[in-house]
Amino acid sequence: KKETPPPPSHPATPVIASVARTLHMGDILSYLYDLLGMSGFMRIASVCKIWNGVTSTKLAQLSQLKWVDKIEGFEYPTYICFDKRGGEDSLVVSSTELIKYNTAAKSTDVMANSGNSAFNVKQPRGLSMNGDGMMYVCDSRNHRMQRWDMKKNRDEEDYVKNTRVATDPKGPLESPEGVVEWKGRIYVSDKGKCNVAVYDLELTRLEHFSSKGNGEGQLCDPGGLDVVEVEGEDRLYVADCSNHRVACFSLSGNFIVNLGKQGRQPGNFQLPSDVKGVRNFLVVSEQKRIQVLGFDGTPMQVLGIQGVGCLWGLTVRNEKEVWVGDGVARCIHQLECTKEIH
Repeated sequence: KKETPPPPSHPATPVIASVARTLHMGDILSYLYDLLGMSGFMRIASVCKIWNGVTSTKLAQLSQLKWVDKIEGFEYPTYICFDKRGGEDSLVVSSTELIKYNTAAKSTDVMANSGNSAFNVKQPRGLSMNGDGMMYVCDSRNHRMQRWDMKKNRDEEDYVKNTRVATDPKGPLESPEGVVEWKGRIYVSDKGKCNVAVYDLELTRLEHFSSKGNGEGQLCDPGGLDVVEVEGEDRLYVADCSNHRVACFSLSGNFIVNLGKQGRQPGNFQLPSDVKGVRNFLVVSEQKRIQVLGFDGTPMQVLGIQGVGCLWGLTVRNEKEVWVGDGVARCIHQLECTKEIH
């Protein structure tokens, strides 16, 4: 009886597996990606099981996100968030103005015009809304944060509240870019000062951490950010744009780890704009693509979008949909989660 011969392996498998045991894994992965391209890299990584320990079984689960649709007609959409009250039919969009888009009726309303009064915005960026109807807005060119009470009418007191600028005892914001509200604290990335400022819900500044640079715990042009619970610990992930990585901190500002470095191979970045936790993984937007990562930076998916201009802020709806602003293409892309990674 003839024995069934084993399936042929890729001719490079013994060499790559041998080299991978002796050299730094990141350098090997970078070399393979540049040499073989995405499809070739995936085949070799699956055979050799050398992609940061990810097995071929998990490599077959790389279709977590798929492109579904896009909404056009915005002037320059950057950051976005859903109104978390009710059925979440309204999408708030930072554009040249602050726009509310009704996803069911497909209609738009201007919430705030461009300007520097208490009810205006100038180059708005990051947005965050909680279940109580409080929306926090990075009013970038006015160097301030705003809190919008979406339960009130425009003529009511404290409908919009702004942070103090020149009188802030701990220093005014220079260029707020990203914001997330978590357990009674507001975390704001300041692109101008390259740090993270912390406020209470009344927009009283409490502290800030990090500084400009490329060392551990430093930031350079930070973008969007999010808080994710990892193994019982709350972690703050920041898109460290000009350092081409995602920085991870404790909520007290202690540095934990940097994810990735500059590069186009999976797990590395080219000018990441935003990061969001979805289910049990991270989604990162870059200039031309979306990446899905484990909380430790393990690459899981690279998703290119046809006709993309420049991707900016992310928002998540019902743990099933991911939306991303595309300022250059003047649209918002809708993505759908098709699988959950375990």
